[in-house]
Amino acid sequence: MNKAQFIAALAPHFNDSKKDAAHAVDVVFDTIVRAM
Repeated sequence: MNKAQFIAALAPHFNDSKKDAAHAVDVVFDTIVRAM
């Protein structure tokens, strides 16, 4: 699964907003990277 597929899979949980889902994915990835 790539990032675009992950965002598409999450979009239904964000009222079908790919923009909001993408923001959530970016926040999670940024948090993980900073913790490393």
